[in-house]
Amino acid sequence: MHNNIKPMVKNFNNQDTKEILLKAAREEFFEKGYEKASLRNMCNKAGLTTGALYFFFKDKRDIFNHIISPLLEEIQATIAEHYAREQEMADIDIEISKMVDSGDIEVSVNILKTMYKYHDECVLFLNTSDVSSDFINKVIQYSEGHYTILFEKLSRTSDFDRYIIHWISHVQIDAFVHLFMHEENEEEALAKIPSIISFIVHGFYSYLEEVKNRVE
Repeated sequence: MHNNIKPMVKNFNNQDTKEILLKAAREEFFEKGYEKASLRNMCNKAGLTTGALYFFFKDKRDIFNHIISPLLEEIQATIAEHYAREQEMADIDIEISKMVDSGDIEVSVNILKTMYKYHDECVLFLNTSDVSSDFINKVIQYSEGHYTILFEKLSRTSDFDRYIIHWISHVQIDAFVHLFMHEENEEEALAKIPSIISFIVHGFYSYLEEVKNRVE
């Protein structure tokens, strides 16, 4: 006698089931935060068994990563594209005055728009300190490396205070986090970007001019 009932796990292998789980997981994470979120509650909200969850995801952190990854990937891609453009400008020996207008405000607006686009994901991410601090530190290190190379190309010297570059890399990331966490209204937050970024950018290039004049 043949059993026509297929194993339940076969029914898990579809995108709809995965999306149902992710929707339930988002509700649980957004309501309780990462630490207090329960896999059991996620499954109950989704009307599925824990077997379904483990078919798609390894653990709670894996689900969490699936939820926040679109936010982080968009931000990383935006930053990488901008830094590549700045390096190209430096390679053709462009004037510093033109580097000041290399699109820092525009790219900063795009980053902040992405943060508000994924508002709940971003709040969850920033409130999950071990994950957010690790990502933010990597972005700071990436920025510091970029600005160091940029500084060396434009000043034609490596004789400058590396701490200034490190500090500026910190300040610009802190500016985004602080603005997002303290300003609920996206339009008002975006309106503050030009002044904030202009202050940081002009500080960077002012120090660059100082170093360049000293070398010359």
